Amino acid sequence: MGARDGDPALDAVQFVSASHGWVAGAGWIVTTADGGRTWSTQLQTDQHFRQVDFVSATTGFAVGGTELLGTTDGGRCWVRLGEPNPPLASVHFVSPTTGWGVAATTNRGTGPATMVPGGGTLVRTTDGGRSWTPVSGAPANAQSVCFIDATDGWLGADGRIFATHDGGSRWQQVADPSRVAGRTTGADLETVQCAAPSGVWVVSDTDNGAAGTVPWATFASPDGRHFREVDQAMYGGPSNVPVAPGSYPGVTSAIDARTAAIVAFTPAREPQSAAMALATAGGARVSPTRLLPAMQDATGAAFVSPTTGWVVGDAAPSGSGRRASTGLVAATSNGGRTWTIQYRTP
Repeated sequence: MGARDGDPALDAVQFVSASHGWVAGAGWIVTTADGGRTWSTQLQTDQHFRQVDFVSATTGFAVGGTELLGTTDGGRCWVRLGEPNPPLASVHFVSPTTGWGVAATTNRGTGPATMVPGGGTLVRTTDGGRSWTPVSGAPANAQSVCFIDATDGWLGADGRIFATHDGGSRWQQVADPSRVAGRTTGADLETVQCAAPSGVWVVSDTDNGAAGTVPWATFASPDGRHFREVDQAMYGGPSNVPVAPGSYPGVTSAIDARTAAIVAFTPAREPQSAAMALATAGGARVSPTRLLPAMQDATGAAFVSPTTGWVVGDAAPSGSGRRASTGLVAATSNGGRTWTIQYRTP
């Protein structure tokens, strides 16, 4: 379906500070220690990495198509860890030993890099990813998970949002993005991203659309209980909600509980390029949309402040079938007003 067909060269980005970051994608993991001025390759393999998740400058994890890798030395050495069955679609660690994940068969769709429209099983590890066990009593059809600490977390499951405050022993539904402002959106996929001390941001995606639009919306909750619709690209959406920066579901980088960068793509836009908006005040204010000129589609974003951030994406033209693509890393130091291409895949 348009820009998401084929296999993007880069899928994931994470920065733990303004200097240290990692980017991963089709067969490699690259890193920078100087804010992206220089990049070095840490790993080349036949795996397509969909996610990197670092808890510090030394300890992190990378989710591939069929294996989970871990590092304790900043990525100089990566080792294979355990995998449930089915394998992990995504993970979120709160310490070098404690983490949660969604075990599921993933689907390359029109939304975030790792998609689980049909849902999977919530799993947990307490030994740094060496072994994983299902979380008893968790909501069925898990799609995404994030935790702020070892007790407080949120789960997207079966098109709804659930919260736990006891490490996953009990869950309570806190939002149903499919029913907002008197309309039924038919949302199928909920991607959650936590922001300390108590916030959560949600990309709600219908995973189905036509005429160059896949209806989706962003939601914010600074307290983890009360949700605001931040922006939307919905058929017949309410006029008082800002229009999303793209007609295809975006990627969100939570800067804190009240601030996030939202990046998306519109196939019909000329020139074809990804675009970004900055949501502030808990989603009550959304900045004007700003284009990323050299990047056609965005697959990941990592902002460490409202001004400083990185976006990874694809510079290849749209089209059907699988084709080689050029992955880009774009950086901004002024909130998206201007961008610099820091890295291109070989």
